[in-house]
Amino acid sequence: MALPKLNETPKYDLVIPSTQQNVRFRPYLVKEEKILMMANESKDVKAGLRAVVDTLSAVIDDNFSVNDLTLFDVEYMFTKVRAKSVGETSKVIGTCEECEKDTELDLNLDEIEIPKVTENGVIELTENVSVEMKYPTWLSTLNSTKIFDTELTEIEKMLDLIADSMHTILTEEERINVKEEPRDAVNAFIESMSVEQLDKLKSFLDGMPVVEKKVNFKCSHCSHDNSLMIRNISDFF
Repeated sequence: MALPKLNETPKYDLVIPSTQQNVRFRPYLVKEEKILMMANESKDVKAGLRAVVDTLSAVIDDNFSVNDLTLFDVEYMFTKVRAKSVGETSKVIGTCEECEKDTELDLNLDEIEIPKVTENGVIELTENVSVEMKYPTWLSTLNSTKIFDTELTEIEKMLDLIADSMHTILTEEERINVKEEPRDAVNAFIESMSVEQLDKLKSFLDGMPVVEKKVNFKCSHCSHDNSLMIRNISDFF
């Protein structure tokens, strides 16, 4: 006699922030939580990101392109899936700015709002040349050889992120798909920019939507009023 299957039916709705596509999902199960816990214990950032995305792919019933998800898509969606899987409340630690002691706080994950996406990715560099930017996907971040390299400078990582986020280069005569061009040529194009032109591309990335929640709390030791900004997936979990 075959054993019954439990909890396999999608129950909840979820919006993908970057596309506004509505999908349905089920809470993640023991089989997915085991993988998440193993990735977390490994302290490997890439393994953790891969485990989170694999979990989203497993629990979402609708068709969607998992590889096209942005980082803020992944963070927001996993926050909502986790809330329905193991509870709406997560424990976080707030350090008092006055006495520097820690206070344990309850964070309500259901209060995390969908990131506001106001993307306008065509940036004019000259009268004849523009760049169409796209927010980096989780996959391009995972595959980056520089973002996770602790020996590189911040400017080197930033230039690599800009290269990954450039979608097309628009001129009067043509529309160039950046992904089809050699990386050395793309890097040379970026390095030929003025500081002002580069700042335009950097500003686009600086304005990338984020998943965040401000938590106000009173220190349990000295009663000082504090605020804590929760901003990334490791803070939430």
